[in-house]
Amino acid sequence: MPNKTFEHLTNEKKEAVIQAALKEFTAHDFASASLNDIIASIGIAKGSFYRYFNNKQDLYDYLIRYGLEKKIQYVNQLKEPTNDLFQLIQRMVSNYIRFNLENTELAAFMQKAASENSTVRDDYLFLKNGRQVLIEKIKESQEHGIINARFSADFVCFCISQLLTGSSDYVQNKYLGEKTISEYLLHPAEDYKKIKDGIVLYYQQLVEFLKSGFESPKENTK
Repeated sequence: MPNKTFEHLTNEKKEAVIQAALKEFTAHDFASASLNDIIASIGIAKGSFYRYFNNKQDLYDYLIRYGLEKKIQYVNQLKEPTNDLFQLIQRMVSNYIRFNLENTELAAFMQKAASENSTVRDDYLFLKNGRQVLIEKIKESQEHGIINARFSADFVCFCISQLLTGSSDYVQNKYLGEKTISEYLLHPAEDYKKIKDGIVLYYQQLVEFLKSGFESPKENTK
C-alpha cells in the first residue's frame, strides 16, 4: 500500500502516478511491466517514487484496491432498494457497464488483472464479501416469494456465480473477436455503441434465463 508521502500529494499528482501506472500495467503483464518507464512517464526521480511506494508490487496492489473501491462506488449508487434479486442483478450490471464507459483506462487495467489472476477476478466480479451478500439476497428473495424456495440458496448462488464468471468469455467470443476486453475499452471501434448494446442485451437475456429457472411459479388465478 502507498506510503504516507503519496497520501499527502495533491489529487493532480496522485492522478499522474495512477494514470502512468495504469498505462504500463495494461500494456504489459506484471512481470514485463517496467517500473522505470512508469517513473519516467510521471517525470519524477526514482528516489521520489520510492517515497510513494516500496516497489512495483506495492504500486500494482494499490491500483487493484483503487479499482475495486471505485467500482464499489458505482454499485453503491443503486438508488432504489429492492427485494427482487433479478432486478438487483440487472441494476448492478447496468452500473458495471457505466463504470467501464466512464473509467476506460481503469476498467481496462482491472479487466486485464482479472484475466491474469483468479482472486482478482472474483473480487472484481463480486466485490467485497460479494458471494455472502448474494446468498443473503437470494434468501431474502425466497422469503418474498420471488425465488423458488425449493432450491437451496447455495445452489442458486453457485449457478449465478458460474454464469457471471463465464460471461466475459462469452462476450469476448461474441462481440470482441481478436481484441481483448481491455483493448476494446481503450480503443473503441466505430461500432462501439453496437457492441455496447449487444453486451447490454446479453445481460438482459442472462437475467431472463435466471428468472425462467429460479423464479417462483405464479399462482393459478383461475
